[in-house]
Amino acid sequence: MALDYFFCDIYATATDAASTNSRLEIETDKDKLHKWYAKLFAFMDRKLGDFVWNREQLQLFVDVRGKVPRISGRMIHGDAVDDEWLAVWLLREATREYDELIVSVRDSDGEFLLAEAAMHIPHWITPENSEHRVSVSAQ
Repeated sequence: MALDYFFCDIYATATDAASTNSRLEIETDKDKLHKWYAKLFAFMDRKLGDFVWNREQLQLFVDVRGKVPRISGRMIHGDAVDDEWLAVWLLREATREYDELIVSVRDSDGEFLLAEAAMHIPHWITPENSEHRVSVSAQ
């Protein structure tokens, strides 16, 4: 039996760069990312309290392994697709509260928000060229 999973990447825009140029710059300072992690952890606790997830709760961590340091999250949800959508809602709410955040989500099927928006996206977008094209942001 395959496990259904959910992954997210959360990027914070560098606030000092935003005022000096029009190009979006992502925060890469590890200490600042740890502060964002603490803010997000408190935000999740405030929004969900003692919510009981069906299988696993959304777990966030500061991820400095890749090319771009970020906060990542993961969750195994099995058949509990409602937990996956709750995680998407929670992350969308986080972008509303903190407009410096940009979030990308994917699951075991890939960029599932593209599938949900299939009737509203340009026809030239295909599975081959759509990786990293979807993000959730208040901006």
